[in-house]
Amino acid sequence: MADQPRQLYYSNPDNITGARVSRDMMVTLCSALGEALDDPDTRHFIRNTRIPNERELYGTFIKALLSDGFNSQIGHIATEVQVSRQTDEASGKGRVDIIFDYRSTSFLVELKVIRASVNGRQLGEEYTTTTQRLVRPWQKAVNQLIELDETSLGKALKKKVIKLPIALYLHVDNRQKGNTDQWKRSADGRTPE
Repeated sequence: MADQPRQLYYSNPDNITGARVSRDMMVTLCSALGEALDDPDTRHFIRNTRIPNERELYGTFIKALLSDGFNSQIGHIATEVQVSRQTDEASGKGRVDIIFDYRSTSFLVELKVIRASVNGRQLGEEYTTTTQRLVRPWQKAVNQLIELDETSLGKALKKKVIKLPIALYLHVDNRQKGNTDQWKRSADGRTPE
């Protein structure tokens, strides 16, 4: 069976509120985000700087939301919006990474970027296993959205609100630490020599 490019497979939980609009949005977003990351200008920028972090990817994420695939169904987009959090912290404040409207729904997105080593090196002291290193950012995004008090945004949101954690895993070969030529070849889609 031949590969079918740009196909996203998913379960079909249409009996859950917001499932259909979320699924439609994610199918379009995944394709558009892939195209935005593969754009020659984006690859050129990454090749000449470094592997991007969350905030450095906001522009790419917004570019994907504004792509033709969404057929002008995206409304207002905002990044780093201050919100109240239901937490034990003294301030009770935080920020939601990205808020956007799609059709009649407001999406509150916590974006996490994880640089996943293809060879398992450099886990860091805080992680004892590769699984912990890969799962912890996802769990943090989920917890941030659970703590988020969307009523602090007042009437800025649509009637239907969906909290959406997104973890973007960038696979990096760091066997030769500091080898920028290797990263540049990877960014170009070529295999390391």
